[in-house]
Amino acid sequence: MNILLVGGFFGSGKTTVISRLAEQIISAGQTLCIVENEIGENSIDTLLLQQSSVKITTIAGGCVCCQATGSLIQALRDLKQRFFPDWIIVELTGIAYLKDL
Repeated sequence: MNILLVGGFFGSGKTTVISRLAEQIISAGQTLCIVENEIGENSIDTLLLQQSSVKITTIAGGCVCCQATGSLIQALRDLKQRFFPDWIIVELTGIAYLKDL
């Protein structure tokens, strides 16, 4: 199982990159899950990415690099046990610090 973290400022194109990666992974016959990390409770990105057979999980209410790291680890474990995907892509919030993960 490969895990890819995608970070960047708000509006930098994270969702666009993930959408294109998802298309490539699926067209290669591999399975994919996506973890969305959102500050708020509602995820617009999830609505955009739900157009395919990809399983999407949202971790809301905080940045995984600061306070929800345990939630991220648990989400990854759950996805592995339930779906055993070839890939998991984690989209971090626009305020995440990758070095803190």
